[in-house]
Amino acid sequence: MVAVIVDLSLDWQPEAELDSEEAVAEQRQAIRDTQDAIVEMLDGTEFEINRLYQATPQMALVVDAEAFDRLNESQLVANVNEDVADPSGG
Repeated sequence: MVAVIVDLSLDWQPEAELDSEEAVAEQRQAIRDTQDAIVEMLDGTEFEINRLYQATPQMALVVDAEAFDRLNESQLVANVNEDVADPSGG
């Protein structure tokens, strides 16, 4: 099992750059919907959700090799990076 940060394949803007609360809500819903689709796609593999981000198109997971491969092959995912703690503590 390996800890990863998954970057979702979504058009995204920082919330401060969006022009209304409705645009923020729509963007957050798109993030949630994509996260849900990824969790569904990983059914049958071993994985744990560490964190589902609300305002950024990311999610933190711990995954087995099969789940890692599915993430890397998915069109819902832009990037998968190992979640490595900063050894300097900062």
